[in-house]
Amino acid sequence: MVYSELKQQGLMRIKEDGPWMQAQAGQYFTVDKPGFIWKARVNMNPFLYFAGMDKYKEGKGHMNIKILSTDVEYNNPTIYPEV
Repeated sequence: MVYSELKQQGLMRIKEDGPWMQAQAGQYFTVDKPGFIWKARVNMNPFLYFAGMDKYKEGKGHMNIKILSTDVEYNNPTIYPEV
């Protein structure tokens, strides 16, 4: 399987008027079977962060966010339509 890797550093915020927070992420893309996995870590302050994972595989998308070891899972057919 051929894939490509992208590393990212920047700022993110979780709401439009919220504070900007330092973020690091990595994303892997496949072409022969279209898909990706994106993993991010966002530092909310020096002692607290949240981690996120977004993926698209076999025509289905899924997002998972963890803060304080609590999972928030997100499946939205509008964003990730069934193929």
